[in-house]
Amino acid sequence: GLEVSFFFPNNWLLFYATPVREDEHVKHSIEKGADGLAIDINNGHMSASYTVEHCDEELARRVREDFAKYDAGITTKRLSRYWAAFRNSVEVYIIRHAGEKIDQRLFDLIVHISLHSSFFSFTERLLGLAEVRSEAGARMMAYIGQGYAKALAKRLGVRVLWHMPAALMQPN
Repeated sequence: GLEVSFFFPNNWLLFYATPVREDEHVKHSIEKGADGLAIDINNGHMSASYTVEHCDEELARRVREDFAKYDAGITTKRLSRYWAAFRNSVEVYIIRHAGEKIDQRLFDLIVHISLHSSFFSFTERLLGLAEVRSEAGARMMAYIGQGYAKALAKRLGVRVLWHMPAALMQPN
């Protein structure tokens, strides 16, 4: 026998594959941006696009002078895009732990990965500095990044089991 079924959902999601862009396209989207407010990684597909939010802009304004010590040409607009990319990365990694408690080592790994997939030319600039200065810039970026990630975790209901709350535990 043949059976006919009808599907009438109130809500539904469509999942489809989108082409993966080259690394250089991702870097260019974050570094340059189209209008400063949107970061379109994947050619208009909403799953890979995000906007610079007020919190990203505010953080960029507050810490621009700290970053300018290591990159005199950094602008608030570019720093805002870095923080938006960082926020997006942290949210993607920690949302699966909403309502849970995670270990600081995992949390700091997420911060580390998110920083290194967001602050492209700034990180490259740090690598060109003297070792002591480069490490100081990396510590500054990590400290601020961990603080921002703490706020994001709190907003998403993720608690952290802290071992060294004032330090970013670097992955081995």
